[in-house]
Amino acid sequence: MFARGTHWKSLYHTDRELYDLCYWRAAEIYADEYDDLERSPAALEVVYGSRISALTLELIDSEAISLFAWGCCGYLALAIHELTGYPLALFTNLDGDESRGWHGHAAVMLPDGRFLDIQGVATAAGINERYRFKTTVEPTFPELDEYRGIMFTAEEAKNPYGTLEPLELRLLRHFAELVLKEYRAKLG
Repeated sequence: MFARGTHWKSLYHTDRELYDLCYWRAAEIYADEYDDLERSPAALEVVYGSRISALTLELIDSEAISLFAWGCCGYLALAIHELTGYPLALFTNLDGDESRGWHGHAAVMLPDGRFLDIQGVATAAGINERYRFKTTVEPTFPELDEYRGIMFTAEEAKNPYGTLEPLELRLLRHFAELVLKEYRAKLG
């Protein structure tokens, strides 16, 4: 799962704070396994709720997509909303098992009416196809407090990021910024 032979410093030089956090977390995790972090894995294992992912900075790969499209989309959409002010959008899948919580997908709506998430820009039909909803799901646009109430537990709704460690929060913001950077680069 971890990419061997890629160096931490070459990946993290653009964000010193994040590099430092990742470096020290890696030192804790891999101290017994690696004498020198220059030979350590390029990805950093992080825990979001019950999900464990190996995230690599500056790269939206299958690990990042798995985490932020299939489980932590609510965090990512909220982070993008905070950076841009774009409206939050929920695609609520009514065919889900309500006993297991909310089912659907969260994204932000762009000024042109399309939607942005970890996998890039898509129309509403594209989101439906991308997330394989059994029936067509129309987006809703909740206000911030309503969004928090839907996406997070009552305690988390007050401070959705309160359960995240500093590194997890910084990585979340990094990926929100990366999604926006890639979107803006495609705009030309």
